[in-house]
Parts: sequence; C-alpha cells; structure tokens
Amino acid sequence: VINLKLFDTYGKGDSRKKLLPLLLDSSRKSDLIIDFSPGDQLIDIVHINDVCKAFYLSVSRLLRIKKTLQEEYAVSSTKPITLKKLVKTFEDVNKLKLGINWGLRGYRSREVMKTWNTYKLVPGWKPTISLQKGFKELIDLEEK
Repeated sequence: VINLKLFDTYGKGDSRKKLLPLLLDSSRKSDLIIDFSPGDQLIDIVHINDVCKAFYLSVSRLLRIKKTLQEEYAVSSTKPITLKKLVKTFEDVNKLKLGINWGLRGYRSREVMKTWNTYKLVPGWKPTISLQKGFKELIDLEEK
C-alpha cells in the first residue's frame, strides 16, 4: 500500500468552489470585489498534472516491488507561499489587478497558518509545473 497525502490541487477542469476558480471569476468580472483575510496563511498548491505523475510513479513502484510494504508520501509543491503572494503571482502572470479587500475577513478559528513540512516525496517524483505556468494555462483556457 502506498498512501499519498495531497496538498491543495488545481488545474484544468476543476469546478470546485475553491480559491483559483474564485480568482478566475474575479478576473472576468471587473466589478467583483472579494473580501479576504489578511493573507498571511501559507498555501501549498500542486498542479493536477504533477499529482497524476505522483500517482503513476506510486503505482509503478507497487508493481515493481514484490514484497509487502506500507508507505506514505506527500504530494507537495515543496514551496508553500502566503495567500497574498499567491494572489499577487496570479495577478502578475495574467497582467491584471483583482478587486481584493485584504483583511476584511478574519482568520477562521481553525485556520491553517503553516503547512505540514515533515514529509517524504514519492521516490523519483518532484513537481514540475510552476505556479506561473499553471496560472497562465488557466487563463489561456478561459480565453478559448
């Protein structure tokens, strides 16, 4: 058994009401204003193509190894950033300014401010799609 613990994910076709679809909505509607927390919490977000590669390598590992095993790995960008920096990266890549009211919402009572960092990655795997490339892909898809 290999247990993969996924951090936040994003990519083409993701219809969940999460952060990036909200940013995409805001990029399409110039009058949309979003109230955010102060934005200091760390986010670790991984492109879905990188997640799929981690699953592929894990399955390949299971098929290669003939003994019983139980392993656990993380699928992490390895580069957590603050919410504020993530939004700024999204704006910079797509050459736009979103309507964000920073600090109008408080942090939730159980807000995760720091990401887990004592993990092992899938052997032979590392993330390859940068936030810049992934964000550009999302906007390019929106324009088609």
